[in-house]
Amino acid sequence: MIELKNGRIEAGGQVVIDDLSFVAPAGKVTCLTGVHGCGKTLLVRALLGLWPLQRGYVSLKGEPVTLRSAKWLRRLMTYVPQQLPQPFTDALEALDDQEPTPEKCCIIVDDPFGGMDDERAVLLTNRLQTLAEAGKTVVVTCSPFDAVRFTPSVTLAYQIST
Repeated sequence: MIELKNGRIEAGGQVVIDDLSFVAPAGKVTCLTGVHGCGKTLLVRALLGLWPLQRGYVSLKGEPVTLRSAKWLRRLMTYVPQQLPQPFTDALEALDDQEPTPEKCCIIVDDPFGGMDDERAVLLTNRLQTLAEAGKTVVVTCSPFDAVRFTPSVTLAYQIST
């Protein structure tokens, strides 16, 4: 389980996300949705402990994620960034390369559907749902349109507005 409580994220002196709270439980896919530029990637960085919160906290399995603890806690996470390093061509390939291990309880995938064809998107969606069904916490940032890919399975979606 990963939790954000009363999170406030700023960038460039501007409030990007204010007072956002959610719990992404194990065994579910949690979609963090919003339009392009609303702060989804900054939110992912905060969940990973790579971007400071101005207010609130993040916890992973009940342990606070701070700039100090983040490096250790990231060992429990599989992360697929929006901008993939070479030689990966899409998020499914990058996820398969990292093959989540038993000790990795949380999978975070940032905006994976951009530029992905429908066939690959279905494969990725099925893979993420399978990981959730196996007891992993799965967090995906995406557009509201892409969040629909995860229905009718039990999915929690949080709309981020600017």
